[in-house]
Amino acid sequence: MTILSSFAHSVDIVSSTAPAKTVRLINVHLESHYHDLHIKILVDDLREPGCGRGIMAGDFNAVNPEDEDEDGLEPSRVDKVAMLGLNAEEMEILRPGRIKIPRPGKESLEIPWSDHYGLRCTFTI
Repeated sequence: MTILSSFAHSVDIVSSTAPAKTVRLINVHLESHYHDLHIKILVDDLREPGCGRGIMAGDFNAVNPEDEDEDGLEPSRVDKVAMLGLNAEEMEILRPGRIKIPRPGKESLEIPWSDHYGLRCTFTI
């Protein structure tokens, strides 16, 4: 695993039969005020020699109104998946579950365990 910085972690998948076909997986948590700079750094990382294929996924902190889902989800609350040289076979929005917070002498609170909607993306290398 490589820690690119505080905003991304990556893992390379290298096949023993085809080492030139490295796939890089990058988990991101981008800061909105550095969003464009972070994207450029990560795209360059995906395109470095010996790589050329991969996925960036996670909290892009994108707040473009056109990103809003047909279900009316807030654009900044839905995580994103970006792929280079790979194709998604299936993608699913994972809505946050709820957890109970006990409060002595009071009724428990139920709150979402996250303020984000994660994504499950299926792909073949």
